[in-house]
Amino acid sequence: MKEAFVILVSEDKVSSQRQAEGLDSGADAYITLPISNKEFLARVHAGERIKRAEDIVRENEREQERLISQLRETLAEIKTLRGLIPVCAS
Repeated sequence: MKEAFVILVSEDKVSSQRQAEGLDSGADAYITLPISNKEFLARVHAGERIKRAEDIVRENEREQERLISQLRETLAEIKTLRGLIPVCAS
């Protein structure tokens, strides 16, 4: 599970191949300098939005797993009770 949004920053012009290698290694974005302050902040804010969205997805997945586990436990209880009902009826 990734906890940070990683932006690689390079002062030199970097080939498309090297940028792809950086991204394949786990970086989320690549910025080459020089870059305007406005563009830099926009890219950082975009990264923040992506990170928040990823966090929400992870939280939803955890909640889904919790609910599935709870449903499995409830189903097991129902099966147990279904087996007891005929015994109680007789």
